[in-house]
Amino acid sequence: MIRYLFFCISILLVTVTVLVSAGIAKSFEDKNQQESVLLLNSYDQNMNWVKGITRGVLDTLSKAERSVSVRIENMDTKMISSSEYYEMYSTYLLSKYKDVSLSVILVSDNNAYDFLRKYRDKIFPAVPVVFCGVNNFDPQQTAHLEYFTGVEEIISFKDTVHLISTYHPETTEIFVINDYLATGRAWAENIKKDVHNLKSGIKIKFSNDVPIKKLQSEISRLSQTAIVLLGVYYSDNHGYSSTYEAIGEELAKVSTVPVYCLAEFNINQYVIGGIVISGYSEGSAIANTALKIIDGIDPQTLPVSSTGSNRGIFNYLRLQQYGLDEQLLPANSIVINRPFSLYEEYY
Repeated sequence: MIRYLFFCISILLVTVTVLVSAGIAKSFEDKNQQESVLLLNSYDQNMNWVKGITRGVLDTLSKAERSVSVRIENMDTKMISSSEYYEMYSTYLLSKYKDVSLSVILVSDNNAYDFLRKYRDKIFPAVPVVFCGVNNFDPQQTAHLEYFTGVEEIISFKDTVHLISTYHPETTEIFVINDYLATGRAWAENIKKDVHNLKSGIKIKFSNDVPIKKLQSEISRLSQTAIVLLGVYYSDNHGYSSTYEAIGEELAKVSTVPVYCLAEFNINQYVIGGIVISGYSEGSAIANTALKIIDGIDPQTLPVSSTGSNRGIFNYLRLQQYGLDEQLLPANSIVINRPFSLYEEYY
């Protein structure tokens, strides 16, 4: 009887050991199973905005407990964005990824977002999509599509104007600069909606669709009680184009009054800063959502974030130039170009 009882206990212990080992092995296998993620960017990979999004995605996914393989496609739609191009691009992706099992598609900015709304079900049926950098998002745009979520792009115009009125109480006018391409028009429309809710009494003037030289002339002749606020500017109406960063610097350097901005890529040696959209922050935000989906959360239960991922970034040199008190900056702001201090570093 004792031998029989000992035998049963031994069998039970062996069984439990096998089951626990199998569970551990399964857990280990799950964590080491490689997931594939596609990042589809609207623009060229050499744009700093795109570089920021890509770094945010890669840095965040690299911290995942399981292995994540990231594939990157850049649509370069600043160069070409015709319907024929989109049709050919859909064929290219279909051919390239027909045998690839994707866990999530990450998408940046409106052109790639609109492209996937039209072609996702043809190229990547049922693969979840997480977007960022989308202007004028409306839930109706994806109401008929399964597994679409993301981070809405919020322009912090009101917050930046509040900061301007705090730092520069003498301000009578803010000159807002955007180009007249799709993104520039969308930004201008979003800002115009916010203007109605302002209570600062400051006049808001918008740039016209003129050659960049004329725009520079307008900036250089602004009243000393005016402020320049850079939005997005890529090309003028005579076909002159460069990068957001380069044109932003061209416009800012002719100003004799303080210059603020709404996008991180416009913070240069002539710009004070602002509450800005950040490619890195948006890339990190969508990558975090992708990790939730990879971990098994139903993407249908993940609502589009309407709070954005903006942060205050400011140029120490310009804060000093205009005698602006850092204590008045929004909480958790970042100050760049601060001189190195042994005391602050080690004490």
